[in-house]
Amino acid sequence: MLADKAVGIDLGTTNSVAAFLDLTDRAMTFGVFGGGERPDALLPSAVAWVPERGGVVVGKEAKARRGLSPAPILSVKRSMGTPVTVELGGKQVTPTHVSSLILKELAAGVRRAVGRDKHELDIKRAVITVPAHFGQEQSEDTTKAGEEAGLEVVELLREPVAAVIHYCWVRNRDRAVRGEPPAPGEETFLVYDIGGGTFDVTVIKKIPNPTTGDDFQILAVDGDSFLGGDDFDGLLARHLLTGLAAKPGVRIGSTNPGDKSNAVRFAQLTALAEELKRELSDKETATYDRRDYVTDDDGRPVTVAGSVTRDEFERLVKHLADGSIEKSQAAMEVARLRPDQLDSVLMVGGSSRVPMLKRRLTETLCKPGAGARNGAPVVHSPDLCVGAGAALKAAALGKVYRPPSGTTVVLRGYGASARPTAAWTVEVRPPAEPLTGGRAVLAARTGGAVAGEILSPTRAVFPEIPVPPDQTTVYTVSVKSAGGKELAGFDAPLRHDKLFVEPIGLNTSANVLSFRLTLAVRDAARGQLVEEELARKLTALPNQFTHRFKFPGGGAAIRFPIHADGVLVRTVVVPVPPGVPAGARVILKVALDANQKIRCGGEIPDAPGQKTFEFTVEPPPPEAIPTRAEFEELEAKAQTVLRLYRGDDKPTRAVRLAKLCGDIRRALDQNDPAKVVQRVRELKVLLDEMDPARFRVEPPVEELDKMVGQCHAAARELTGSTTLRVDEILDDVDRNAELARTAADGVPPDQDVYSRGFKNVERHRDALFEEYQRRQPPKQEGPLERARREVQEANARYQGIRESGDTFSAGDEGTLQKARAAIDRAEDLLDRRDAEGASGEVNQAHLLLGSVSGKKKAGPKPPPGQEGDGVYLETDTDGPTGGKR
Repeated sequence: MLADKAVGIDLGTTNSVAAFLDLTDRAMTFGVFGGGERPDALLPSAVAWVPERGGVVVGKEAKARRGLSPAPILSVKRSMGTPVTVELGGKQVTPTHVSSLILKELAAGVRRAVGRDKHELDIKRAVITVPAHFGQEQSEDTTKAGEEAGLEVVELLREPVAAVIHYCWVRNRDRAVRGEPPAPGEETFLVYDIGGGTFDVTVIKKIPNPTTGDDFQILAVDGDSFLGGDDFDGLLARHLLTGLAAKPGVRIGSTNPGDKSNAVRFAQLTALAEELKRELSDKETATYDRRDYVTDDDGRPVTVAGSVTRDEFERLVKHLADGSIEKSQAAMEVARLRPDQLDSVLMVGGSSRVPMLKRRLTETLCKPGAGARNGAPVVHSPDLCVGAGAALKAAALGKVYRPPSGTTVVLRGYGASARPTAAWTVEVRPPAEPLTGGRAVLAARTGGAVAGEILSPTRAVFPEIPVPPDQTTVYTVSVKSAGGKELAGFDAPLRHDKLFVEPIGLNTSANVLSFRLTLAVRDAARGQLVEEELARKLTALPNQFTHRFKFPGGGAAIRFPIHADGVLVRTVVVPVPPGVPAGARVILKVALDANQKIRCGGEIPDAPGQKTFEFTVEPPPPEAIPTRAEFEELEAKAQTVLRLYRGDDKPTRAVRLAKLCGDIRRALDQNDPAKVVQRVRELKVLLDEMDPARFRVEPPVEELDKMVGQCHAAARELTGSTTLRVDEILDDVDRNAELARTAADGVPPDQDVYSRGFKNVERHRDALFEEYQRRQPPKQEGPLERARREVQEANARYQGIRESGDTFSAGDEGTLQKARAAIDRAEDLLDRRDAEGASGEVNQAHLLLGSVSGKKKAGPKPPPGQEGDGVYLETDTDGPTGGKR
């Protein structure tokens, strides 16, 4: 029977890798691609349609079609989680579909390696790596791509974590060869992962655990989905294009890579730029001479020849390097670490070979005496370590066997041991009959048997399995129920190897939320939507978060928008059954699995009948790719927001705004829709953070100023005619007003301090007004004044009914129109100074209004998709991020 052992996959922007450990968990094997005597472990992440074949090719053959029509699809990973589509075979397809084609080829490459090396393995499951900064949509698209490729995605592993897992495993193997034990103690790593298209920087702590193996804790994450080798290549290619356009006799009208006339030309120059970049990693100067390499606008062939120095290249890409260093320093600030508190800086990803990047990291994080303890950055197996780390994590998750009985059996434990004994756990799911009272036995082919201990109806453990020295023992695993039914039976090897090092990465605390998760709820007191934090960034996963609120009444559903770092990712729809009263308690539970997939459930304790519900989760509405006009409108808003922003970090925010706007403008010029989408999202989040409306207090400061003026006016009227200490009161009014204004000017404002100051001023104002009214002689109200007051009251009552939002029947609508007519007649009579006639019309209006407002109204039917949008906020969200807010 074949063992289904999960493989590790690094689904990269430029190149991808698939790897696995053999059944004894000792030898790392990589998928093979390209054929021939020396197949490659790297699969270019390229997909192309070949018209003459009428089919799709993946990998080297697809990448080689750069400059041909139709052009290959490259760097599709950058488009994950966006609405961008690409053309393949005359059809528009999603980045998820293109990624699934790459994953299919990776799985096929693994199966070729399995067959070539005669492994008894089945390939159906995978641990797929994603950048640490990937958001919810990007992660979910990756999972969907794996499923479309026919793989069960057992886990999404953060790429920097995979790199550290592999680094520590290789180091432990080297120490074992030297007769040394594994590296002891805690260690802190900064992983600088710069590949072909994405950049990640992650601060990770390794925590030794003698029982379960090393654990990994993520302390900080930062990154950019549009920073990597592709961008280096693009800048150098544009430099080459500009040089060509300046050559005498060559007609190239535009040097914008996004122009249609440059599509083929720029693809060819990008391929050349990639070669030159690689050469400049080892040389100070790279020369090139490509005869008739491209054509100009007239279709004439143009020779591309010359040289590029490393200094020239570094000047071109300096701002990209600076951006990566800034993000590295930002991650250190989040982790609250100094450079000398790092043990090692690891550089991974193909672009880590660029010498300038290592030099810049050395200058900032690895200075002798003030930087990482282990000295200069370590460039660790840049292309393969992430895929290999995923394979180690996959091995730690165990092997799956599927006996003919129809059950699935998971064997957790390794196929080798450096000690004379080993431990295995067998889990049967779902068991046809429970294991309780049954038997679990390991029988060696060479004789002898080991009895297991039944731990539960589904699990059995073999804590002391003999491992004869220097040989492989094949054990037959047999698990039977109490009634003697065979639930599982299969063979599994166990090898003794004194140099064996267990795969690292069993523990899952490195699975963390890569974004801040918030729920948009309506605060009834303030009448506006407010953000309620469900989980902070880097919260451990899987996890569950609870939000409690009260049903506002009306409508059959309540909708909660969920945002990840300010971007709408899901809307939770809470179904409210008939009969649930307004004010009923609703408990919403939002669960995230290790792959950041969102599920919701909860209960309505006051509901009649069923109280527990599976709340539905809807994807966001389709997102359009922003146009240039929409961006220009957003850019104008950015200037206004920046002008009004009062935060101390205004200079930093201004630089960030300028960079984002510049990026979007260039992406529009270069026809890079995925980058436009991502950068516009970032710009909108930044503007939302800076929006002056977020820094307003309630009630507005204008009301505070008005009350202060009222206090001073009343004090002037009372001077000399009251026993109140008016001067002391005014001093306290001014002092509280100043404190409140200072609190309102903070970023963010201190609402609590402001409210205290506001209420103190309000208290003094009411006391002064009361004293003023007490000291005024009683004023007799005449018939005309009384009628004028009654008309004002009727007007206010009519307006209140109209603004209530109630839906009125045709009869009630007619009654309201009659009331309006009566009030209008009363106003006409007042103009003629007929107080008695006006009072009569007002009384008639009040009778009519009472017949309408006395009825209980159903709330208005909300627009489609917005049912029950109002929620009374209780603000007692609980979870690991802390109690009440």
